[in-house]
Amino acid sequence: MGRRTTNPLTLGWDDAWSSFVRHRTAENISPNTLAVYTAAQAQLRTRLATNATPAAVTRDDIHSYMGHLLATGATSTAATRYWGLRAFFGWLVDEGEMDRSPLEGLRPPRVEARPPDVITDAEVAALLAACDGRAFEDRRDAAANAEARARETQRRLAPGDRF
Repeated sequence: MGRRTTNPLTLGWDDAWSSFVRHRTAENISPNTLAVYTAAQAQLRTRLATNATPAAVTRDDIHSYMGHLLATGATSTAATRYWGLRAFFGWLVDEGEMDRSPLEGLRPPRVEARPPDVITDAEVAALLAACDGRAFEDRRDAAANAEARARETQRRLAPGDRF
């Protein structure tokens, strides 16, 4: 069973979240970051019993939630949700509302780097054909596309390879 706090939370979930949002807003946190944090706590709260409070959340609850995210979505989403919850529960600890965070000692999900999609030769040919013409803009576009293709080719080559 997961660890629970020995210090009872004096704030209910809604009050704790509202206070956290005010605190982060005063720190000039990005609205996008705050939206990510909000999604993380809302999803966790939905997965828990409706009467659960932040102090009632255990490591097991976090493991279950992370497992659900990893099974149903992208690892990057799970990692983003982890960081949102870590910020919220860390703030509760900093404010003295909890003795320890249920995320204490947990690592974020590992996100594998995904290489970008590479355009095909047919797509390159179509792009270059779209730039055919004698006008300045057509030649400028053709030169920019040729440079982009050269950079893409360099990324495909191993270090030390020449083309």
